Amino acid sequence: MEVPDKFLWPKFPLQRPYMKNSRLFKFKNKAIYVDFPNPTIQQIYHDIIEKCDGIPDPVLALNCAEEFIKEANIEFDEVFLRWSDASGRNLKPFFRLHIQNNISGKKPYLFGYSFNKGKFIYFLKEFSESTNISLEEKYKYITSCKFSGENFSVDTTFSFRPQNKTLDNSTMKQYRSAFDKLSQPIISSINGVLEGLLVFLRESLYKGRKIYNNSVVVSFVPDIIAEMDEIKVLVQEGFLSSCYREIRSLTERLSYVILDDYLTVNSFLLLEKYHQENHLPYMLLNINPSWRDENTEPIRKLDEIIPPEIISILKKKEVEKLRKELLKRMSIEMYVTLTGVPAHKSDKTRAPFIERESIDIGIKEIQDTLESVNPDISETFTKIIEERWEGYLYGIPKFPTSNFIFHFLKGVFGSKMKRIESIWNKYSLFIHPYPFTWQVFQNTSILEYKVFLKEVQDLENVVTTEIGSILEYFENSKKLGQNH
Repeated sequence: MEVPDKFLWPKFPLQRPYMKNSRLFKFKNKAIYVDFPNPTIQQIYHDIIEKCDGIPDPVLALNCAEEFIKEANIEFDEVFLRWSDASGRNLKPFFRLHIQNNISGKKPYLFGYSFNKGKFIYFLKEFSESTNISLEEKYKYITSCKFSGENFSVDTTFSFRPQNKTLDNSTMKQYRSAFDKLSQPIISSINGVLEGLLVFLRESLYKGRKIYNNSVVVSFVPDIIAEMDEIKVLVQEGFLSSCYREIRSLTERLSYVILDDYLTVNSFLLLEKYHQENHLPYMLLNINPSWRDENTEPIRKLDEIIPPEIISILKKKEVEKLRKELLKRMSIEMYVTLTGVPAHKSDKTRAPFIERESIDIGIKEIQDTLESVNPDISETFTKIIEERWEGYLYGIPKFPTSNFIFHFLKGVFGSKMKRIESIWNKYSLFIHPYPFTWQVFQNTSILEYKVFLKEVQDLENVVTTEIGSILEYFENSKKLGQNH
């Protein structure tokens, strides 16, 4: 990325650090650029004033300061080397701390840094686009470049708010103008990705209604569309931390919806096989706190669909083969039969349930699956399941954790579903109170927009993969088109 002749990078409306009590050291650099580790550099300056400025001999004071600078530059080198190794790019530090003689001022030494603008722009591009540098690492750097509320006056603090359109402070006007000039093209790129996703969602609505009109995924698409519009607004206003929370919630909900569709479609095929009417609930669209309370222990792992007595007598590859085949045929009946809690009574206001007749169908289908995969354990497996349900009238599924849902989808649709779990896990940074993901001030980091552009591209891939996978499954299933 070329650097323009005039470097119009936004500068914070702050004066360079000034220590009244300093005898020897003055801070050299005037511009306090966005996405530059200014707070860290200023802290080093304060440390030098505290530890070295009081030394009576100026030469010894200079030696003290140079030792601070040497250690700091080594630490910066190590950090950039780690990022270079992770990204596969040569991310050298774009600045070096130094001390120089002050030939025109009262204080004999100038503390500051030299700054390579080309390396700075290169760093921002490669750092933001790298898939090997974690989002946590990126946000730790972004936050290290931001100032806290104590660094700005009250008026300046409130002037960062995007709804504050009238700015009397000329410095703040210049800052806002420079920031908007650089951020708006990135925002346009983000909106372009979201618009492409909206086109896909529109096509999915048409396609889904033709294939399987009762799909809950099709019903959920308008919610995704509304979420895309909300993210656009948040991005425009600079609330990027909120975007991650919205996306995490969206991907989680979408996963539940897709798995619900998968189980329901397989149940339609199963009920046709046994000539039964469909009276089954939407299994995963009944998520509610009462259901969680109904089950003291939620289902967390895929291995829980196979009795531990069976796992103990099989080899690892045999367990994986059996689990894969069970997931392939998994219907609501099988799901509850394998993972559910037997009950003598039911309350549909608290948790979904199926009746004993459906449990019996689930047992038959499990037996058929076992006969085709591993007939040697069919009798033992079936006996364990039958004993579990003997004498009970209803089956209530265990409350599923999100990790269970993600692993289920990977087991059904393959490794391409790993990305949704990855998004859900890494965006948890913005749910928990980690200080490095706090918004602090909106519109104070161009890098933050660059990083989000990469993340929203991943979101597009995840949504298209998930919805595309379930629509393809609809097409490949026998029962669809009859609009059950």
